[in-house]
Amino acid sequence: MTNKLYISLLCIVACVAVSCSTKKNTGATRAYHELTTRYNVEFNAKIAYEEGIKALNDGCVDDYSRILPMYPISIPENATKASSQMETTIEKCRKAIKNHSITKKPKRDRKRWKDPKYQYFYNQEEYVKGVKRAWILLGKAELHKGDFLGAASTFIYIARHYPSDVDVVCEARIWQSRAYAELGWMYNAEEAFDKIKEEDVPERLKGLYAATRADYLLKNNRPQEAYPFLKVAAEREKNRFFKMRFHYILGQIAMETGRPSDAYAWFKKVKKASPPYLMQFNTELSMLQAQTKNKSKAIKGLKRMAKSPNNMEYLDQIYYAMGNIYAAMGDTVEALDAYATGAELSTRNGIDKAVLLITKGDMHYGRKEYMDAHPCFEEATQLISATNPDYERVEKLGTTLGELAQNYNTVELQDSLQYLSTLSEAEQMTIIEKVIEEIKRQEEEEAKKAAEAEKRAEMLARRGMNNMGNIGPQGSQDWYFYNPQLKQKGSLQFQQKWGKRKLEDNWRRLNKTVMSFGGDETDGLFADGDSIAPGMAGDSTMTAGGGAVSSDIHDPEYHLSLIPKTEEQFAASDKAIADGLYAMGGIFASKLEDYWAAIDAYDRFTERFPDDERALEAYYACYQIAGKMGDESLQEKYKGIILSRFPESNYAIILSQPDYLEKMRAMFAKQDSIYMETYGAYMRGSFDTVMSTYAYMSAEYPLSNLMPKFSLLNALSIGRTRPQEELELALNDIVTKYPESDVAPMCKDILALITQGREAQQGTTVSTISQARTAQMTTIVSPPEDSLSFSDDLRTPHRLLLMPKEPDDKTLYALLYDVAAFNFTKFMIKDYDIAVETIGGRRAVAVSGIENYDEALWYEQMLLSEPMLQGRVTLDVCDRVVISDTNIGIINQGLSLEEYMEFYKNLLLKAEEEKKTR
Repeated sequence: MTNKLYISLLCIVACVAVSCSTKKNTGATRAYHELTTRYNVEFNAKIAYEEGIKALNDGCVDDYSRILPMYPISIPENATKASSQMETTIEKCRKAIKNHSITKKPKRDRKRWKDPKYQYFYNQEEYVKGVKRAWILLGKAELHKGDFLGAASTFIYIARHYPSDVDVVCEARIWQSRAYAELGWMYNAEEAFDKIKEEDVPERLKGLYAATRADYLLKNNRPQEAYPFLKVAAEREKNRFFKMRFHYILGQIAMETGRPSDAYAWFKKVKKASPPYLMQFNTELSMLQAQTKNKSKAIKGLKRMAKSPNNMEYLDQIYYAMGNIYAAMGDTVEALDAYATGAELSTRNGIDKAVLLITKGDMHYGRKEYMDAHPCFEEATQLISATNPDYERVEKLGTTLGELAQNYNTVELQDSLQYLSTLSEAEQMTIIEKVIEEIKRQEEEEAKKAAEAEKRAEMLARRGMNNMGNIGPQGSQDWYFYNPQLKQKGSLQFQQKWGKRKLEDNWRRLNKTVMSFGGDETDGLFADGDSIAPGMAGDSTMTAGGGAVSSDIHDPEYHLSLIPKTEEQFAASDKAIADGLYAMGGIFASKLEDYWAAIDAYDRFTERFPDDERALEAYYACYQIAGKMGDESLQEKYKGIILSRFPESNYAIILSQPDYLEKMRAMFAKQDSIYMETYGAYMRGSFDTVMSTYAYMSAEYPLSNLMPKFSLLNALSIGRTRPQEELELALNDIVTKYPESDVAPMCKDILALITQGREAQQGTTVSTISQARTAQMTTIVSPPEDSLSFSDDLRTPHRLLLMPKEPDDKTLYALLYDVAAFNFTKFMIKDYDIAVETIGGRRAVAVSGIENYDEALWYEQMLLSEPMLQGRVTLDVCDRVVISDTNIGIINQGLSLEEYMEFYKNLLLKAEEEKKTR
C-alpha cells in the first residue's frame, strides 16, 4: 500500500510539472512558477545578495576626512569585495528568468474583457511577478559587483519591457539613476530621475528614492540640497549599518554647512548606536569639534583622547581636530603646533596624515611662509592618490614650492659662504664649531624621536598582531596591495624594526643634509639640504685645487672646503645667486602670484647684478607686475629705468609710445575675445583669417601673454595652406621665442611628428613607443600559424588605423599632420601617439595611447565629426580599423590584416550591437 501511494504521488508531481510548462499560461502554471521562483531560486539569490552586501559593509575602509559616500560600493577599492556572492545572485536570477518566465498570453475570457483590471492583466508582458523581482535583483547584483553600466542596461530593459507595472518601472528608474551616478554620468542620472513622478513613488520605495536622490546630490557636490533627502532616507532605513552611516553623513553635512549644534545631535545618534570602533572614534572626535560654545573643554577632551593607548594609531586625527579648533579660535600658532605634533606622531602615513599636512601647508602658504609650506605639500603628494580631488592642487604646489625652495636655498647658501669668506680663519672656525654642535644636537634629537617612534611602533605592532592574528578565512583574501589588513600588518612590522621614516630616498640615514650655521650674527647662513660639494655621500670630496678632503659633516675641514677662495669659485657662486634670484622672481610672479615678493627678488637681482644680460627682462617684469597691481607710480619707476638704461631696446621703443598704457589696457580687455574668435576661425578652416589676425596682434600687441597661442594657431594654419618647410620654420620660431610657454611642448611634438613622418616614408626607423612595442612583440617566438587566433578582449590598449586607399607618401603625410593638428586642438591633456606604420602589408596612420575598445570607438566618432577631416577619413577614401595591440602582434606572427578585418566585422561589431541593444 505504501509503495502504491508513493508511486501515485510521484505520478501526480510529474503530471503537475509537465502541465506547468512556461509555454502554458493558466492559473495553475502561474501559481506554480510564482511559488517555485519565490521559495527556491529567489530565496537563494536573496541570501547570496545579502551576504554580498554584508561583505561590502564589513570590508569597507572609509576616509573620514571627507563626507563619506553613502554606499561602500562607491569606493573603487570595494568593487570586487562581493563579486562571488553577487555572481551567485546573478546566476540564480538568470535561472529564474529562463526557467519560470511566462510571456505567452492566456486564453482570453470574453466575459471579463470590458473589465479594466482584466485588460491590464491580459496586456502585460510578464505573468509571473517573481520574474520581475528577479530582474530587479539581477540589476542590483550587477551594480554591487561594480558593473554599473551593465546594471543601468538591465534597469533600462526592465522599464522598457514592463511599462504598465508602475511600481516596477519606478524601482527600475531609481536604480538606473543610482547606477549612472556611480558611473559619474550625472546628466543621465538626473534624466532618469526626471522620468519619476514623486507622487507615483509607492510607500515601500520612498526611502530608496530619497536615499538615491541624496546620493546623486552628494556625488554632484551639493550637500546642502542632499540634506533633506538624506534625513528621509535615514528615518526610513532599516539596516543598522546604513542607518548609522546616514546619520554620520548628516552630521558631516551639518558641520560643513555651519550648523554645529545639528551636527552634534546627529553624531550623538551615531554614538548611541554602538558603531564599530573606528566610526565611534571619529564620531567622538567630530562631537568635540562640534562643541562651539566651550572650545577649551573640547581641547581638554581631545588631549584626554590623545593619552588613551587605544587611540595611539589615530593621533594624527586627534591633533588635526585640535589644530582646527585652535584655528577657529584664531590662534594660528597653537594650531600650527598641533598640526606639527600630529604629523610627527602619525604612524599610518595615510589619508589622515595627508589631510593634516595639507591643512598645515595651506596655513603656512596663506601666511607666505613658503619654505615651511613646501615640505607639507611635498609629503602630502606622496600620501594621497591621483584620484583625490586635492591631488592636482597639492602636487602643483609641492612642485612649485620645491622649485622656489631649491633656488632660495641656493641663494642663502652661497650668500652665507661668501660672507664666511670675508672673515678670518679664527672667526670661521668659531662659526663652524657652532654649526657642528648644532648638527650633533639635532642628531641626538632625531635619534631620540626615532627611539620614541620605534617604541610606539612596537606597541602598535604587538597590539596589531594580537588583533589581526593570522589573516585567515575571515580576513580579506585580496592581493597584498589591495588588502588593507595585510598592508597595515606590513606597515606595523616595518615600524617595529625601523621606527617611523619619511617617504624619501636614503630613508635609513638620519642625517642627509648640511645643517644651518648657528650664531646670532650668522643665523640661517646655511640652508638645509644644500651643498656645493658633489661628494657628499662618499668619504671624501675634492677641493678646487684637486686635493681630497673629508666629507664628514662633523669635520671642520669639510665646512672650510665649501667656502669660495679663488676668482673662479666666486664667479661660480655669483652665477648661482643670480640664477636663483631671477628664477625666484619668475616663480613668485607667474606661479604664486605673490607680486611684492616677485618685485623684491627681481630688485635684489638687478641691484647685485646690474650688468647681467637678464636685467632688462627683470625690469620689464617688474613694470608688468606693477601694472597688474594697479600701481602707476611703481610702473613709472621701472619705465624710467628701462628708458634710461636701455634706450635702444624694443621694450624702450614700445614704452616710449605716448599711448602705450592705453594700448596695454585695450590689449588686456580685447585679447581674450580676439583669441577665441581666432580659434573659432581656425576650427572653421578660415586659415587666412587666422594668419591676418596673428599679423595684427604681432604689430599691435607683441607683448601679449597670449602671443604664443596666436603663434601656434598661425603655424597650424601655415601647415594647412603652405609648404611643409614654412610650417617647420614657424614652429621652430615659437620654440625659440617662447621656450617656457605652454605651447612649446606641442610645437616640439609636431616637429617630431614631421620628422617621424619623413622617416616613416623613407622606411628607416621605428620611431614611436607603440612601434617599438610592436617590434618587440614580433621578436617573441611565434606559435604555429594554425594555432593563432585573434583576441576579443576589449579592455586592453587599442589603436585606430587610418589606411588611405591611395597610400602614397604625400597622402599619408597630409593625413598624419591633419590628425596631429586635430589632437593638439581637441585634446590638451590626453596624449595620443601618432605614427605611420605598416600593418599586414598596408601603410596606415596609427593612433595609439588609447586605453580600450570603447575609447577607440569614441575617438573614431570624434574624428568623423571634425569638419576639417571631412573627405579625408570617410570609408570611400580611407579604411578605418580599431585593433588591439595584442591583435597587431598576432598579425605580425602570421595572420593577415584581411583575416582580422573579417574577425572585426563578425565578432567585435556584433558584440557592440548587442551592447547597444541590451
